[in-house]
Amino acid sequence: MVSILDYISGGVGSGFGYGSNVDAEAAVNLAKSLEADYVIANPTNGGAMKLQSLEENLKWLTASQAEDFPLWARIPKVKAYSTVEEFTTADSYGTQTGGFVLQTEVPPEIDGTYTRRYANVKYIATSGAVTDVLATLYPAHGNVMALKLRERILWIMQRINHYLYKGDSSLIAAPNTEGPEWDGLDQQIAADAVEDLAGVSPLTQAIVEKVSVDAMNDFARPRVLLASTNAVSDLNKTLFPLQRSQVPAENVAGQAYDGMLTTAGKLAFMPDRFLAQRYSSPSPAAAATSTSAPNAPSLVTAAVAGANGDFNKGDSTGLTVDYAYAITFGNRFGESAPTLMAAPVSITQVQKDANARIDVTVTHPAVIGTFAPEWIGVYRTTHLTTGGATPASVSAYSLITRVPVSSQAAAPATTVVADVNLILPFTEQAYIADFSKEVFEFKQLMPLMKADLAYTSLARRFWVGLFGTPILYAPRKIRRIINIARLS
Repeated sequence: MVSILDYISGGVGSGFGYGSNVDAEAAVNLAKSLEADYVIANPTNGGAMKLQSLEENLKWLTASQAEDFPLWARIPKVKAYSTVEEFTTADSYGTQTGGFVLQTEVPPEIDGTYTRRYANVKYIATSGAVTDVLATLYPAHGNVMALKLRERILWIMQRINHYLYKGDSSLIAAPNTEGPEWDGLDQQIAADAVEDLAGVSPLTQAIVEKVSVDAMNDFARPRVLLASTNAVSDLNKTLFPLQRSQVPAENVAGQAYDGMLTTAGKLAFMPDRFLAQRYSSPSPAAAATSTSAPNAPSLVTAAVAGANGDFNKGDSTGLTVDYAYAITFGNRFGESAPTLMAAPVSITQVQKDANARIDVTVTHPAVIGTFAPEWIGVYRTTHLTTGGATPASVSAYSLITRVPVSSQAAAPATTVVADVNLILPFTEQAYIADFSKEVFEFKQLMPLMKADLAYTSLARRFWVGLFGTPILYAPRKIRRIINIARLS
């Protein structure tokens, strides 16, 4: 009788799929049994049985190492003890006047200011599966289950690192008040702790010095600059003329810096590939990113209205210009296909000088979809020449904001988005950070973990997830730099 022992040396669980490699004798016999002609184009000549090299040949074309996720690697991680983490911040010691008393007086009682706050733990997870059939084969990549597990870990690490910057718990429809995402740095950093380069300047030594000192004046000890590899490269280029030789001298050409001295101390450069524009402010996908995403909006229109806009930023033409929008609906599963405006909207220089904004009206689809929308993705072009058509390619649009939907109802329901031109399309952002535990922590209810799911078919299923939330205790001690331009 033929048993599994005849196929896998050492018994169940020792094949490439679930355990160690076959032994040397089995490998030789396998090679002999698969010898075939060199010709592989014609299966009748044995091409289908052509022996494949068993050297590892899987090559990762994307993030594959822990250092590819620098924010996650650097943030202090501590235990959480509840799904709602409460904490208190000391906002001040008291008034900044007084203090002297006469010898016969009772000193005045002065109290500090304290605020009780909380953050909800959030859950981020993914699942994977390996069929039993695949696990019994001898793939060149090695252990199939280990490969699939690593793939899922890398995916979830990229999403964790991304949402540490971009997470937004407000992306949920009323009457709900908090969505499934945690709040990332963009939501927790104080609004007046943001340096706007207006799309006209790359990172320079002067800008980094200014922002570091601003943070220092708020009692921070900034030690890290998080920026895209492009932004750090541009900063290095501006530093090239300032040091013409390296000490000690090395027999190599060129210069690169891993940090710079500021008045606030030494600042280490920490490039993060996922702060590049194509990740942090991407163009929309041409099709829905999930079958559980909502249906796309049915109509998008826009009009100049009101005040509090800043459309002179990023536009030095002095002329009437056009803008076009692409709008998506999103939920926790993914994003719909984009809906483009039928015609661009024009804004005059007089309107720009009057601080006008652009109101974008999004008409909901007649059929929402299986899962309702929770937020709207707003993608916009840079300023266009007037009289042109709306760009048809999604690559002409860049994400400028996400906002919660005002209703999850189908058409004729609408959501109006006010674009004040805070974030410019196709620009990047950076952060100057103090990573001490008094400033920024990640509260983990459970660390990154893997657990098996029920065995209900001929496949081994598992999930990988993390339960926690980032908390920025001091919203002014980490600084955000927005609308960074590239060095020309």
